[in-house]
Formats: sequence, C-alpha cells, structure tokens
Amino acid sequence: MSKPTIVRNGRGYKDVIANTVARTGQTWTIIQSVNDSTAFTQLLGDIDDPGPSTLPKGMILEGEFTTIKLSAGEVIAYRKP
Repeated sequence: MSKPTIVRNGRGYKDVIANTVARTGQTWTIIQSVNDSTAFTQLLGDIDDPGPSTLPKGMILEGEFTTIKLSAGEVIAYRKP
C-alpha cells in the first residue's frame, strides 16, 4: 500500500489520499474530491452531517476531520502545519 503524498504549500500541508488506508493522527480542515465517485468508508470530525458519502469531482467539505478512510476515488486533504 502506498503512503499519501504530502506537499507543503502556503496554507499548510496537503495530503493526496488515493487508497483505502485509514488516515488518523492529524486534523484536516478541507477535503476536496479529485475524481468522480469518491466514496468514504469513514469520515469523522466536528460536523453533524458530512453530506453524501459519495462526492463528485471538485466537491469540497470544510470542517475539522480527524479520520479519513476512502472506499474509492481520491481526495486532497488540507491540514495546518
């Protein structure tokens, strides 16, 4: 299994997540779907209703997410340094 790609930019860090390994131990503030039909097995954070579990390309979720686990697709998850 591959590890996420981690890129440093002016707003903090972004993790490119494209596999089904659960990501924990960080707090992500923005999650953006990279392709159509990105699906979550688990998405935990400070939001009451994260919306649909399948996201279209370009859709953005904002909040404080502590666990991200995909069942399909790819996301860019932004976090503070």
